[in-house]
Amino acid sequence: MSLLTCSCLSTQRSAASPRGGRIALIGRWRKTVLLTCLAAASCDGDAALARQRVEFADTRLMDVVSAVREGDMYVLDLGNGSSVRVPAVRVVDVRPAPVRRGGQPPARQRSEPWRAQAGDFVAHIEQAAERYQLEPHLLVAVAVVESALDPLALSPKGAQGVMQIMPRTAEELGLKDPFDPAANIDAGARFLRQMLDAFSGNLELALAAYNAGEGAVRHYGGVPPYPETVSYLDRIRSVVARFETAGL
Repeated sequence: MSLLTCSCLSTQRSAASPRGGRIALIGRWRKTVLLTCLAAASCDGDAALARQRVEFADTRLMDVVSAVREGDMYVLDLGNGSSVRVPAVRVVDVRPAPVRRGGQPPARQRSEPWRAQAGDFVAHIEQAAERYQLEPHLLVAVAVVESALDPLALSPKGAQGVMQIMPRTAEELGLKDPFDPAANIDAGARFLRQMLDAFSGNLELALAAYNAGEGAVRHYGGVPPYPETVSYLDRIRSVVARFETAGL
């Protein structure tokens, strides 16, 4: 199976989930990666949740729980335990978010460019991401790099389907039809979750294991120095960055 690797990724887990929460890509990318805006949090009764509206230099707006400047960066609290650091030069204004009657600010429609890329596989991606506590746009990025989302893809090494599952891995995961998109995406997501658990939530090493194998990662004590793996990680970063910056 073409297995994933990254050298500059990190993860953060939210205590809200019994499994540690949804994996959030936080960016130690070579280029600054901005996370897409989360939906507005709900309020109890008439109590208003304090929120701020951030205006970016490109005129886009983002409603956040709070925006705090730290030196040349802004720390944006997106709610649900998620936050993102943004260069201050990209922020032109921070002001209170408009509040609707009843005390709740309007939620900004979350832009999710990965949906357009996923096409007919959106539902499968969402289900697998929810089931294994992964970010859906990460799964799409993996599928794009692995197979260009081709459910009939077959690599020279024998990797099969959307997530390019090797026959031995398919057998271990109980995947009977690797060319069934729903089953293949579920298996790929499950395998990535297994690698995340194996490496204590370290997304970089989990992706490395997905691409080069768990044994190779443990042998080298990190991302294996394979040109294919290094290139693979660069491509994953590029796709994820495109989804996240386009979502602002």
